[in-house]
Amino acid sequence: MSDSDSDTTSLHDSHASPAVLIKNIVKDLFSYDTVKRRRILEFYFVKDAILTTPLIAAHGVDAISNIGSIWQNINRSEPTITNIVFDGRTAVVHYIQNISPAVLPSRYTLRVPAITTLHFKEQDGLIKIYRQDDSWTMEGLMQSIPGANFWYNRILRVAMGKMASMIGDTFQDTTSWQQHMYSTAWEEQEEIVVDDSKHAYWQKYDETDKKEQSNGNELVEGMIVLEDA
Repeated sequence: MSDSDSDTTSLHDSHASPAVLIKNIVKDLFSYDTVKRRRILEFYFVKDAILTTPLIAAHGVDAISNIGSIWQNINRSEPTITNIVFDGRTAVVHYIQNISPAVLPSRYTLRVPAITTLHFKEQDGLIKIYRQDDSWTMEGLMQSIPGANFWYNRILRVAMGKMASMIGDTFQDTTSWQQHMYSTAWEEQEEIVVDDSKHAYWQKYDETDKKEQSNGNELVEGMIVLEDA
């Protein structure tokens, strides 16, 4: 692409709405047209941008471009974009990765749901991508493999659900037993406190009664009893 073509395209993008601009960036970034993809990397990525995937990580525009070229040579089909959400700083791209190795017949294709998150920041008055995170889920991989989809949904997930339910019941029973023991211990402690209070009250009452009786005896012992002659 010549400098004049790049300037013309950049001028066209500058007049586009944010929604249209992001859509065009994503479309060209995922395109197998090397000229379009290289333009996006050079104009809308910072020089030290980062790319992360579940398998690899790359730093710098050149490294990201090389990884894209390798993937394009291995896989014959470009992805199918299904949805783009942009909040002003982050664009989340939902798409189907059409995995069709070039060494196999075209009928051997896996459609794997994937997500790419593009992180933007402002630089020199323009929004630029400083990080690209590619991800896919185990569920998406399993559902894309013929035969494995049934095994994953009908057997593995059901079995894991039952196991999690059993473990949850065990934890709930243990928690209920602990709460019961705590409640019982608390009630017994309250009974002990009440009994101690009653015992202290009656002990004090007995001491007071004995003291009064003792005072009465002292008066009796100090008296002189006169008997009739």
